[in-house]
Amino acid sequence: MASDPLAQAALALHRFGMGPHARGMKSIAGDPRGALLAELDAPGAGRTSASDLLTSAQAFRAVAEFNAERQARAKAQASRQAASRTSNAMAGEAASANNPRAEEGERA
Repeated sequence: MASDPLAQAALALHRFGMGPHARGMKSIAGDPRGALLAELDAPGAGRTSASDLLTSAQAFRAVAEFNAERQARAKAQASRQAASRTSNAMAGEAASANNPRAEEGERA
């Protein structure tokens, strides 16, 4: 680890996504690990107060529904493409069957 106290303070703050601190890096440079541990031990550390965030169950359900819809769309598209290929192949066979001279001309 870096021996520079400010570098250690910056690492302690940024490693856990806390970013620059209101107290400043100089204020925790003497004991960056202790400052980080004190912040993590504070009541409500890591708790968010945004009421519009989904719960983990709601987020999981939303992701599962999204994935199911995406898979259904992919399966439907694959079915449409297969049907189109089959239709094109049948149309080509029908055209050959209805125009036997075309085959004779190709042989000549």
